[in-house]
Amino acid sequence: MPSIAVLTPVLPFNDQKEIVLSEQDQQRDALDEYNHSRQRRALILQELRTRPGIDIKLCTPSDDDDDDDDETDWVTHIYRKVHSSELLQFLQTAPARWEALGKAGQDPIASLRAALIPICVPLQRTTASQRPSQHVVGQMGYYCTDNCTPLFAGIVEEFERDAYLVQCALQESSRTVVVLLPTHPGHHAATDCFGGYCYTNHAAALAAHLPHERVAILDVDYHCGNGTAAIFDNDPNVLVVSLHCDPDYDYPFHAGFADDVGTAGTTCHLPLPPGTDWAQYKPALQQGLQRIRDFGGTACIVSLGLDTYDQDPCALRRAGFHLRDNDYVAMGRCIAQGLDTSVQVLFVQEGGYRMDKVPVAAADVICGFAEERERMSE
Repeated sequence: MPSIAVLTPVLPFNDQKEIVLSEQDQQRDALDEYNHSRQRRALILQELRTRPGIDIKLCTPSDDDDDDDDETDWVTHIYRKVHSSELLQFLQTAPARWEALGKAGQDPIASLRAALIPICVPLQRTTASQRPSQHVVGQMGYYCTDNCTPLFAGIVEEFERDAYLVQCALQESSRTVVVLLPTHPGHHAATDCFGGYCYTNHAAALAAHLPHERVAILDVDYHCGNGTAAIFDNDPNVLVVSLHCDPDYDYPFHAGFADDVGTAGTTCHLPLPPGTDWAQYKPALQQGLQRIRDFGGTACIVSLGLDTYDQDPCALRRAGFHLRDNDYVAMGRCIAQGLDTSVQVLFVQEGGYRMDKVPVAAADVICGFAEERERMSE
């Protein structure tokens, strides 16, 4: 029986094991038409509970984790290696500063959503004279790359929980598979900016903290892991392989082209055309796994996005892929077959917006991988 540790910052169930989302979580999920990350996590957990070999672990900071003088700032502790101190300080302070402005000081559009969104962005950062304003509204435009990744009251607590989840994952090295289910995805967050529903980059933080000399990141989200690639652009010891929709057709549009190999030569973008199905996807995945084998990393972090599923509402706006049910078991097996059994593997949940399909797809990838690795180890 494979040993699969599933780490979550919350257990959204009642005594009858039914999903119960708080009113607050429902309100936060309602801020966006597509991104219902708290519901997604709950549904994935519910599906994983039906699978054999799953150990669901609640990971939350406690008083036992205090420093001698003060409580541990998990956001800074975990993400300082991959994000600028200025970005982390902004993320941790902006919601309260924005709230302090009151309705009179907030912009009308933002006030309607009860959230801080960018309304003024800088020119391309080509001159040294440009810097973030001291005003929270100006800073939001400086650090955020789009208008669909808001900040709001209570989100800082979610950042802390997600950071602590990464800390817990670093202590699970004996498991066949480690799965992280953070509140927010992370692969679009770069060193000094955030966007695409992502605030802090969990996969990048894992790569920076794992005790391995060389680490690979395999991103199978429909959208390019542009933030992850940017963070490790100049790092010869971290390979980033991203399979995604061709940026000529979909988000993030400005990154993920095949000719971008990174300053250190350790970026591998494998863009695929709209309408890609498993018959087209599998060879690209095998190509990416071959690159990981050639790289020689001893750990692999899988950024697991499930928005590759057929008719995903977020992807379908512009293009979309056509992967279906059995393809995700095949994906998990393919990843296992492409990696040596000695390679430590961690899965980090990224995107996926078709709520009737994402839970089973996620569980199929994870369990398909674990079962195939167990077979290979016999």
